[in-house]
Amino acid sequence: AMDTVTIIASTLITPPETSIIENTITDTIYTIASGAQPGLKINELYTVGPPNRKNYFSDQFFELYNSSEDTVYLDGMLFVRIYHLLEWPSSIFQFPGEPLTGREYPVPPGAFVVVALDAMDHTNIPNFPLPESVNLSQADWEFKNSMDYGDYDNPNVPNIDNIEVGCRIDFGIGLTMDVILITDGSDLNYFDGIAIESIIDGVEYASFSTHIKDVEKEVDRGFGGVGLIKYSGQSLERVAVGFDSNNSTVDFVIIPHPTPGYQHE
Repeated sequence: AMDTVTIIASTLITPPETSIIENTITDTIYTIASGAQPGLKINELYTVGPPNRKNYFSDQFFELYNSSEDTVYLDGMLFVRIYHLLEWPSSIFQFPGEPLTGREYPVPPGAFVVVALDAMDHTNIPNFPLPESVNLSQADWEFKNSMDYGDYDNPNVPNIDNIEVGCRIDFGIGLTMDVILITDGSDLNYFDGIAIESIIDGVEYASFSTHIKDVEKEVDRGFGGVGLIKYSGQSLERVAVGFDSNNSTVDFVIIPHPTPGYQHE
């Protein structure tokens, strides 16, 4: 949402050979109201994996939140991982349904949506105890690549499927550095990049403060996640539910444990 700020100021110009000249200037600056952009948000990104010595991170998930007063529909939307700038999408998975017009998969106002890499109880894997992981067996959605026949598939959880030609792996996401978008699905021609006008929300994160941004500032003016540690069980969540100033540096905070389906306190 755009706010307008009208500034009225006086300029005093005093050349050495003249008297004071006074002019009044009126200008309007357009700003993005902090935290006041309602809509579907990427509210939490759990990417680093739980404490373990086997490099296990299949318990990754994203949490969406509808911060608007209207029901939104996931039909045909895309989850996209960006390698570098919008011209380089590297993972593209799509919700079922018709983009923009579909009404099969509603998200009511104030609702959370958990999208799991693998929708299973990661705390209860036989012969591999991960008590600090998370139970995602009741996730709302699960990433599933139909071309990856070894990809875990919970039959009780609906799938978001890969649409990238030639891709045979699950939705790939960096543990401590990456860019994630959710788009409205109107631009399916990903060969020339992702149309910026189709982006609903985008988050860039990196664990080190000297990170050079990978995505355009129109998508995210900053990046969150400075201080994330691989296999620590940490998660990245908005400072307040749905808060969005389009700058992940201030919008997100590291929390010690993931909170799928609810906001940290």
